[in-house]
Formats: sequence, C-alpha cells, structure tokens
Amino acid sequence: SGGPLAMAQLKDQLILVFTQNSGKDMCYATYDNKKGWSEASLLNQQTGGYFAITAYTDFADNTEKIMLAWQSADDEYIYALGYDTGGWGKEASPVGQLTDGPMAFEQLGPSLFLLYKERNSFRMRMTSYNTAPFNAFDAVNFQGDPAPENNTSLHQWSPMDFPVGHFAKKFAALQNDYTANSQLALATLGGEMHLVHRGQYSDTDNLYTETFGLTGILTASSTGTNGYGTLAQAGWTAEQELGALTMDPSGAIAMCRAGEQLILVYQGSGSNTLNYCTGQYRQ
Repeated sequence: SGGPLAMAQLKDQLILVFTQNSGKDMCYATYDNKKGWSEASLLNQQTGGYFAITAYTDFADNTEKIMLAWQSADDEYIYALGYDTGGWGKEASPVGQLTDGPMAFEQLGPSLFLLYKERNSFRMRMTSYNTAPFNAFDAVNFQGDPAPENNTSLHQWSPMDFPVGHFAKKFAALQNDYTANSQLALATLGGEMHLVHRGQYSDTDNLYTETFGLTGILTASSTGTNGYGTLAQAGWTAEQELGALTMDPSGAIAMCRAGEQLILVYQGSGSNTLNYCTGQYRQ
C-alpha cells in the first residue's frame, strides 16, 4: 500500500482496509489466529485518499458489525459500506456529506458518529447514524398531528452535519468551532468519545483534545427538523492542549482503547520517530 490504512476488529477477526494502484482502488484483507492473513481482495470502490473504519454493535439486532466510510474518488462525497460475518454489503450508501481530508469513526451509545474535515477549510464536522429502534419514531406536533419534518431514522445517515465545537461562546446562533491540520484520532473510553488532533496553524504544532459524551442523540430524517435531540443541540467539551505532544501536519496518528486506558501513537514533530502515551480516568 502507498496510502493510509484502517483496521477494526469483528469478534475474533481483524479487517484491514488499504489502497493499491495509485492509491485509488480500495482493498481489504482479514486476519485470525488460525488462518493468519487472507489474500488481498478488491472492494470494487475507489477513494480520493481518505477513509475510516469502526466496529460497532447494531442495537436493532444486537450483533457486531463493521462500518467503512470513504471519500469518493470522483466528487468528494462520502460513502459508507457495512461488513458483518456474511461479508461486505452489496451496495455503498451515500452519507450525503463532502470532505477533502481526514475522517474518523466511532460508536457512542446506539449511534455511529463520523467526523471529517470540512471541505476547503480546517474546521471539523460530524454526522450521525442511528442503530436503535427506540430512537426512531414518527413525530407529532403539540396538537397530535403528524410532523414528518421531525421524524427520526433507523439505519440511515443524517441529512445534515454540524461543526465539531462547543457552545461556551454561543450567542445569536454562533459557537466556538474547532479546527485541525492533521489526521484525526478518535476512541471511546468511559462513555465518552475522545478526539485528538494537531492544531490548525503551522507555527503551533501541539496536539489538542476534546470529548463528546452525549449518548441519546437522535438522527433526524429531514433537513426541516427543529433539531430537538439531534447534534444541533449537542456540543463538545472545551478544547485542551495535550501536554507537550507535538506533530507535523503530515504526521501519523492513531488511538485506541485498551481496557481502562487510551493508547495514543503519533509521529513526533520534525522526526520520523513514533511515540506513544496513555491516558485514563483517575480512580
């Protein structure tokens, strides 16, 4: 592979996604302790260079699955494809959002959250995908009449996306939006998603972190929604500098949960050295 890698675990199997043939053709290989690595197989999908993968629990049937999202090679729209014990899905589904940069994927509660670089800017955005039947309903108004514009969905992507930011500076519908100039590292620990990324500006190569811990998020079916219970009402914590950790914009970074710890691996600023650090909640 001459491009990025993404890997997730489904039960006793690893699924690795990578690119070949000038970095556009997406391929995958699997690994288990008995058979080792499989041969590489084409996904019959092409990417513009950015993709992310996550393992998740589908609350609708209580099974473990994989979701892969990638930037299209043609138009910068994001698409997604599922994987379970029966293999990959037959057709990719459009996420309905645009990106020209890195993305990251994670589950929190019954929802999948996809984070990605906003096209033509350094801001980060996010959208959601609900897996729980109890979070999908047909809405009614105060008079008891159907209000389909406020319906919420199951196994569908939100038609809207929202900035990664918090509401501490919110006034007249403005909020403090976070920016990044690097790959995005995202992992869940203690019921919260932890995001790590480099700052935007070239003269500040520090890593920053923020968390998101709201688990009851609804996924709206329509852009006409009043936003109740959706990401329109959900913010991240205040951004914090992550100690003295620094990296270059093109540096490698990844993070995962191991037991009660997070393990962050990153390429140090101005070097090819891989460093790591751990984080956990204090007892």
